[in-house]
Amino acid sequence: MAKENYALIIGVVTQDTTITKNEVGDPKNAIIPITSIRRGIYDKAGNFNPEWDNPILYTEDARMIYTMQNVKKNDVVLSKCVLITKPIARKIQCPSCGEIIEDTITVTFLYPVSIKTIYHAESTSAAKEYLLNFDVAEVSNTVKMIGRLTCDPTFTEFGNRCRCNYKIAVNRKLFVAGSQKDSNVTGDLNRMREEERSDYPYVASYGEVARNDYEQLQTGSLIYIDGYLHTMAVDNKIICPSCEEEIRKRAMHMYITPYSVEYLENCKLKESTRNLNKKIEDREKEEVNE
Repeated sequence: MAKENYALIIGVVTQDTTITKNEVGDPKNAIIPITSIRRGIYDKAGNFNPEWDNPILYTEDARMIYTMQNVKKNDVVLSKCVLITKPIARKIQCPSCGEIIEDTITVTFLYPVSIKTIYHAESTSAAKEYLLNFDVAEVSNTVKMIGRLTCDPTFTEFGNRCRCNYKIAVNRKLFVAGSQKDSNVTGDLNRMREEERSDYPYVASYGEVARNDYEQLQTGSLIYIDGYLHTMAVDNKIICPSCEEEIRKRAMHMYITPYSVEYLENCKLKESTRNLNKKIEDREKEEVNE
């Protein structure tokens, strides 16, 4: 299967780099939260309407940790990344019975291949002002991905809007530091475990793209996405095993939201969506020019 997992991010660092050390004091990982802006800072009516997202840069690579430790709050960074998904264990106390519940969520991170500080501002507002430059905003949040659906899509309408959600499997193009090896099974130190060869990000499409997705996609469909990273807070439901209390735990989730989707294999309809997506893009251009 063809591989594509690419993200280009220009963002404002919202706090100094957090570095976690192991038991002997060596750096284990580094995390940088950033704020990026979506392209198209004006809405279809021509009103100034910038939209912001808050992805997280994460690495366990020693070279990249060394680079990231020098990044400071209010720096504007340019980073070429791949998307990775990582299971995170957490403990939650039931508010009703006090039971400690062990839960695991899958978190999507940006794994930087390179990172560079391109501007340092004295304040967060000044740093955000830098992102509002049209040429910066146009490329501030860019994702290109080839993946295969792991489930059938779901479709939701709310008001005059609609959304399609699904999950994709994306083959890794490079080795991600911290990935587990299956050397205990195969003796091959360079062979990753099966579950470490792919990542599984969620996709949320909107509008006409969502309608096309729902009509054409199914489990096993292979697609190419040109889009951006979309972060939003989601309430996860957890059932206490002791008292069956439903607990809602809010977490920030990162989705891929497509500008367009190209349907490559195993889709429901035979009509090429290169034409469909071109129609969408042409229609959007016409609306902007009206």
